[in-house]
Amino acid sequence: MFENIDKNLTMIKGAYRKLKSYYYYNKNFLVMRWKIAQFEYDRTKMYSTFEKLAKLLENPNKFKKYVNDLIESIDYYVIPKKFEADNNITKTIISNTLSRDKKMKTVNFFINAPIELHILDTLWTVFLAKMDNDKQILSYNVYGNTINKKGLFMDEDINFESRTLFNRYFNKYSDWRNNAFETLNKQYKGKKDSILISLDIRSFFYSVAFSFDKLSSYFQSHEILEEIKPLTKIMEKVFAIYFSKIRPLRRDLDWINSKSYSLPIGLFSSMVIGNIYLKKFDDDINNLPNIVYYGRYVDDLLLVVNKKMLKGDNVNSIIDDVLIDTGIMKKESNSYFINNYKGLYIQAEKIKLLYIDHTESKAIIDIYNDTIRIVPSQM
Repeated sequence: MFENIDKNLTMIKGAYRKLKSYYYYNKNFLVMRWKIAQFEYDRTKMYSTFEKLAKLLENPNKFKKYVNDLIESIDYYVIPKKFEADNNITKTIISNTLSRDKKMKTVNFFINAPIELHILDTLWTVFLAKMDNDKQILSYNVYGNTINKKGLFMDEDINFESRTLFNRYFNKYSDWRNNAFETLNKQYKGKKDSILISLDIRSFFYSVAFSFDKLSSYFQSHEILEEIKPLTKIMEKVFAIYFSKIRPLRRDLDWINSKSYSLPIGLFSSMVIGNIYLKKFDDDINNLPNIVYYGRYVDDLLLVVNKKMLKGDNVNSIIDDVLIDTGIMKKESNSYFINNYKGLYIQAEKIKLLYIDHTESKAIIDIYNDTIRIVPSQM
């Protein structure tokens, strides 16, 4: 795979184009945009780095110190995720006044790695996408962090000239929601009652226990795995150092065994692996007889269920009918955890149900179609 340095250089440059393009359109990750700007400030050094990475792929043993220095510099940076609710704001007055002293409730730990490792991660992600495409692993029910196959592949080969890697966020997010409401509408027109169930996996990227030893089973023993082994070894070290950095900061990770890692937030490979990791869960839900629509956007789940096939009428009994009695999930005190996935819990407080009775008004569906559906950014 990596015997020819010129081909390696083409792959490295192609991976960088995909990395840069993603952050050009995604304007939220200012740290990565800063890293890219700094990297391109010295063009001579940038092209020298491309060549060095190409040679590294060809002979990893010659660049052990270089790789180790890059990996040892890995750290994390913290970005607020959620703030405490402001109870002082009156509910009867709308104002443009901002609360200045809100307390943070939760944060996310993003990987802070040198741009060189992000380039290698992007290249590794491209190969993961290739294996997924060849083996047709992921189902059409997965909407978040999906590969743009038309842009990435040309006659089934990887197109390193293309800047495309992932599908645009807002397009797939809109499809995920719209398809759920289209299904509700079809059920209504067909004179069938239905229930839309919204679920959320708690702290998904942190709660994954990913093992590199399982790559072969995830990707069905694809021959590319053997060819990219040197790159995979580098990426395992990246995952390991990130996990060692954040583990002391999160008490909920103590159960994860050695040689298993959380998914580093901020790496492209984590986005693909997160989807592959949940393949069995997706398949199990797809095989349920009472599901008329299932869509997953990373860790957010939407299910449309045929009401006729359910026994219960309240939230708990409906969840029991659809997900507990079928073996998809199990109850644990006031929480639900996904069967066969230790550490993955459904946030009980975020479970929402929408019941559509076909004998009543479909105003909720019409409002959705007339407003939110038209402007995807409102999602």
